[in-house]
Amino acid sequence: MMVLEELKDLIDDEIVPKLSAFLDERNYIPGRISDRVSSDAFWSQPVSILAYFLVHDYSYRVKDAWPFSESEDALAMVYSDLGKKFTN
Repeated sequence: MMVLEELKDLIDDEIVPKLSAFLDERNYIPGRISDRVSSDAFWSQPVSILAYFLVHDYSYRVKDAWPFSESEDALAMVYSDLGKKFTN
């Protein structure tokens, strides 16, 4: 729940239909996640899907608000998959 608490300003009541539409439009994302499950526990968590959605819409805010520094490499991959720059 820490992720939801830290990122609550980026999540609204319409998150479920928005997330569904987002994944329908970017059907490559589940494959990317599946390919990475064995490399990092981040990818086996539902938060990985949420990360894609939030980075797409709020790339400029997610990195600073992300509560797990140990998953920063995975978050950088999310940015890259979406064609966005992950800067330090």
